[in-house]
Amino acid sequence: MLDLDLGDDMEIDKPENRFIKMWRKYLIEPNNSKLKKFHLLASLALFTDFFLTSFILGNYKFQIGLDDPDFMNYRVIYGYINTILGIDIFLMFIKQLKIDVIIIDDPKEIAWSYFSG
Repeated sequence: MLDLDLGDDMEIDKPENRFIKMWRKYLIEPNNSKLKKFHLLASLALFTDFFLTSFILGNYKFQIGLDDPDFMNYRVIYGYINTILGIDIFLMFIKQLKIDVIIIDDPKEIAWSYFSG
């Protein structure tokens, strides 16, 4: 058999399936202003989670059950926080990655970079 050496500058183009084409069409650019505002909202949700958790852990009566079980209405607030952070995780898969000056728009690479850290 003959080995075909394509060199460094030549690549074999693999056909994309329909799902990848559809996913690539709906990718969000990293400089989108609505996306930046949502990231600000997600950051505020994380800070709220941190401070609310520290207030709950610092309340000794709440921990042993002597105080109101719905201290500071935390169940509703945590519901909102989890919803915002869940949407943020979903947006990680449909947002183009920007690494230095390179913008990655391949959905497989985006998903792999999210799972690999």
